[in-house]
Amino acid sequence: MSGAAESGISRAFGLLVDVRDTLVSLGLVMGEGTGWVVLSDRRAMATPLFEHRDVLVEAGDGPGLGLAAATEGAAAVELLPDRLLTLGLKLAGEWTEAGVRRRAEKLFSVRIDVWGEGAVLLVLSTYADAWLTLDLRERPQPEVAAENAPRLATALKLISELTGSETDPGDPTRHARPTAEGFGDLLAEGAEYDDSWGTFEVPGRWRRLMTLVPGSAEGQDYESGTEHPVRYARVRRGERGAGGPGSAAR
Repeated sequence: MSGAAESGISRAFGLLVDVRDTLVSLGLVMGEGTGWVVLSDRRAMATPLFEHRDVLVEAGDGPGLGLAAATEGAAAVELLPDRLLTLGLKLAGEWTEAGVRRRAEKLFSVRIDVWGEGAVLLVLSTYADAWLTLDLRERPQPEVAAENAPRLATALKLISELTGSETDPGDPTRHARPTAEGFGDLLAEGAEYDDSWGTFEVPGRWRRLMTLVPGSAEGQDYESGTEHPVRYARVRRGERGAGGPGSAAR
């Protein structure tokens, strides 16, 4: 194994443990969860050269002995150029609402990708809305965000210091805009986030519907409203029929 590859594996495992310990120190996770190790040739990602999933990691398990053993197993296959090693952890954690602690069995995941050429990428993901000023049903919760977002911001700062790199926020979603400190204030974002149903769901469902229309529907569109009465017609395809308001024609 090349020195760059071996160094990359050691660094990746150390980072994985350090990130977990950082989240534990801030009370965001308890340290328990499950891990995975996958080594693949990048030209055939669907058939890993080595794969070990659902590795149990206990709270207080030091570096995660089972995960360490799995990492050594992957390293034995050799991390050559054009190969990718992925180490990951799904971690149980807690947040607070009005001082009451809430638990999720998968609050954070940490993934580290190591390329055979030596590059290392760290990805931290969260699976709760406790850091957002609007919950996932778009109800204001500034108090919940105020309780929890500062700890997430501290975690991101410490992880940035561990890696020696600036935090690169993920892409915006229908519910949030990631930032280097956590997430933007959705109460102040403006129209784009005021109506995620109209912004994302309706166009998404319309695109899905148009793919089901026989023939080419490219470029076709219809107004969503009309000032005139709507007429309905029964629609049949072979022996299958449908009628009523769901079969509208204008």
